[in-house]
Amino acid sequence: MGEQEVGLRGYRVVNPGRMEERRRGILLAAARLFAEKGYHATTMDDIAERLGASKGVIYYQFRGKDEIIAELRVILAEESIRDVEAILARAEPPELALRHALSALIEKSFHELNRHSILLRNPPDLGEEYRCRIRDAEHRYVQLLYGILRDGIRRGVFADRPLPATLQALIQAAFSVVFWYRADGTLRPEQVVAALTDQLMAGVLRHADDDRTR
Repeated sequence: MGEQEVGLRGYRVVNPGRMEERRRGILLAAARLFAEKGYHATTMDDIAERLGASKGVIYYQFRGKDEIIAELRVILAEESIRDVEAILARAEPPELALRHALSALIEKSFHELNRHSILLRNPPDLGEEYRCRIRDAEHRYVQLLYGILRDGIRRGVFADRPLPATLQALIQAAFSVVFWYRADGTLRPEQVVAALTDQLMAGVLRHADDDRTR
């Protein structure tokens, strides 16, 4: 027999699929409340009420709001890591790898759980354990993008600009969609992804003018 998963309280997990579904339901209920009321104004009672369950159900999965907010941020980072790792496995040229990575990042803005995660900021009193979890996951993602940018600069396809500033500008621009996109507007998500990806790539690719301005 294979090993059984164990829950937060040490109990055996009989149905991991059901547990994961409930876990994501808790995260989504909490994320919506954080967006509506703010992190500090939201209580575990509020989350339980929104979920239609007891607090015990939530505490079976999470120790508290700190762990919930950390999980929301880490899920976004780890999904993004998997996206880039899959792109890198195809061994594409850096300009194609970056284009696909940026498109995947922009698409995150159209998924509700990810959208809330993008809007969240670490509360000042977030525990160090959870800060480290978020920082480590986001650092792994950033390092993957650094690698693509460095490779593109080395090959002469990307403009040779300071990498930290370039990378932060790309990520912030990709996530900016959550602040202005409206589902009832004239643009479809795929149009936004295509147009914004083109704009971001135009700012990174090396042009003939780059050599003349040195």
